[in-house]
Amino acid sequence: MRREVQAIVFVVLGAVLLKLVISGEYLNYVQSLLKVPLIVTGVVLMAFGALGFARDWRGRAVVERSRQRSAEARVRTHGPGAVSVPTDADDDQQALSEADVDAEHADAGHADAGGHSHGGDTHGVGWLWAVPIFVLVLVPPPALGSFAAERGAVTVPKPPESVTYQALRGADPVRLEVHEYAQRAVWDSGRTLTGRTVELSGFVAPHSGGTWYLTRMKVNCCAADARPYQVEIVDSPTRVARDAWVKVTGTWVASTSSDPWKAVPLLKAVTVSGIPTPAQPYE
Repeated sequence: MRREVQAIVFVVLGAVLLKLVISGEYLNYVQSLLKVPLIVTGVVLMAFGALGFARDWRGRAVVERSRQRSAEARVRTHGPGAVSVPTDADDDQQALSEADVDAEHADAGHADAGGHSHGGDTHGVGWLWAVPIFVLVLVPPPALGSFAAERGAVTVPKPPESVTYQALRGADPVRLEVHEYAQRAVWDSGRTLTGRTVELSGFVAPHSGGTWYLTRMKVNCCAADARPYQVEIVDSPTRVARDAWVKVTGTWVASTSSDPWKAVPLLKAVTVSGIPTPAQPYE
């Protein structure tokens, strides 16, 4: 990859990062707390590309001046008006000029005598920088959905010992995140859910027997470490489509297994209604 192309790739890659942040699409891939680092990264990449342009332009100018001085020295020593025997001073000047050209060529990443630029990545590995640009611009991947959830474990991981569950506050229905409901239902045996109506929102992941899971991905950093939390909806009054975003109100139902490592959180639905895809699809 030529040096000029490398600079273009860095500028475009930085611009794509900034575009993802401005449009909010970055939330499909990372947590919102990474917004500032992404902005800084985009600006740095664009600045790096611009500096690469400037450095390459300066290198071309230096090489051109050196080549011109070298040509002038040859005219003085071998041209039509040159004396037949060059003086020692002319030889020294020519040697110095040619040495300058070689040194400046090396500094600017130009190697051949024809002045054609060959600086940069000679193995083509640098083209890998262009892959994320094409992916994010031409085929931007959506947020993780039912396809990824179906390949994850339904088991609710045990929360740390330090986690305790207080009684739910506020009037019914109480809005909860899916992972919080699942942990309360399984690892607190529904103690704080009994007698309350809760409201959860997530996307639909099909389950066997015509039932379905209300699902939400929880991420610590980015989509790469996402883990699905799923609540099986019991007696759904409405047919739902795969990956549709819905809001469900309902009441806790005890799992069929007393072993929390095998228990599936259940919610007996009262209402199910469709909602727009949230700007932040992850918990």
